[in-house]
Amino acid sequence: MSRSLQKQREDEGQDGADASSLPATANPAVPSRMQAIVAELDRSAAEYTRCRAERDAANVRFEAARDRFASVKRIANNILGGEEWWAWAFRNRSVMYAGMAIGEAICSALLCQAIECAIDSRGDQAAYDPALTMEQLYEALDGGGLEFTSNAPRREVNAALMKQDGVKKLDDGRYEAADAEEVFAFCCRSRGEG
Repeated sequence: MSRSLQKQREDEGQDGADASSLPATANPAVPSRMQAIVAELDRSAAEYTRCRAERDAANVRFEAARDRFASVKRIANNILGGEEWWAWAFRNRSVMYAGMAIGEAICSALLCQAIECAIDSRGDQAAYDPALTMEQLYEALDGGGLEFTSNAPRREVNAALMKQDGVKKLDDGRYEAADAEEVFAFCCRSRGEG
């Protein structure tokens, strides 16, 4: 539209809009494929906004459920005896480390390994080997529901191992609970094996 025609329309009280100022979806001068892609952009933007809101709401519900579960686990650990607690934990391995900090989960995983190895050894000290490689420890934590905070969970495990009390690194590079020998002795006494 020429400048003089636009000025004339404005003087006559018209807004001066022409087809080029209309939205692409309402503009007959815009090719239909452009209109289609704009409509698709609008649909996908609306879907994204809806899904993002649903994700945010689900994250809040998940965090609340995780925190409640962690609290109930702590209470149960205090109320149940050791044998009952570990029996529950072994039956529910997929959530054993859910809601825990990584250091707490590492100590728990190594303790769990020590208990299992002590039971399996049937009192034979030579058969008792509770140590795990870092990869085995990562797999136990991941399989037990621990939520890692980064996209490099093995690095998280390694970093936590370097500064975690209650963990002993062996000469062969594996890790075990610092009190693994006491666990073995306790299990043997409990079962009357030693």
